[in-house]
Amino acid sequence: MQELDWVTEFIYRVDDKSALETIPDGYLRARKWPRDEYDYPHVLLGEAQVALPSTKQLHRICFWTSLTKAIVTKTEYQSHRPDSLVLRCDKNSIITAGYVESWDDAVGDGVAYLFWKIGACT
Repeated sequence: MQELDWVTEFIYRVDDKSALETIPDGYLRARKWPRDEYDYPHVLLGEAQVALPSTKQLHRICFWTSLTKAIVTKTEYQSHRPDSLVLRCDKNSIITAGYVESWDDAVGDGVAYLFWKIGACT
């Protein structure tokens, strides 16, 4: 029997279908973290943002650690986001793209990932 070199670990997002339809090239991308908004509890991003030069910005994207957690979230969103979809992504592809892996402090360790990286302002 042949051994696998690695096993795919999937992570999950919940996004609005209407928002996904606005993506011009079909590639989901990390959003820019606004330089002037620290009202969301991503303490790690707030700390990283302080040290950034004006020519750089943060990009972040969050994923649930399991399909079950994503489905629970999708169900909770049904009343105000009825066109929500669960998306599955290969976790390794996010790491390979250069994102820093951390826990999403908005929901707690082990529940969701917060991936982020520093990029040029666009």
